Amino acid sequence: MQIPMKRYVLYTELINEAQTIQAAKESFHSFTVHHARGIWKGAEEETLLLEFILKDTADNAAWVRALADEIRHMNKQATVLITESTILAEFI
Repeated sequence: MQIPMKRYVLYTELINEAQTIQAAKESFHSFTVHHARGIWKGAEEETLLLEFILKDTADNAAWVRALADEIRHMNKQATVLITESTILAEFI
């Protein structure tokens, strides 16, 4: 049975990887970590993506945004990108 859910992805520069993942673990018990290479303002950088598949609730949205802000401050970044999409998920 497919369940409507939200997919959030945080895009951040690969800084303090262990601390960044630990911060996510403190708020979320399940997520996926992706390593990528990105371009920000013309400069290539190693990128860390944290992907969350969550129930569509205001609390979850707020927790994702709070985590992004925590990561931004911890890593002294100008921004952390959040994408949000509605998906259908099925646990088999």
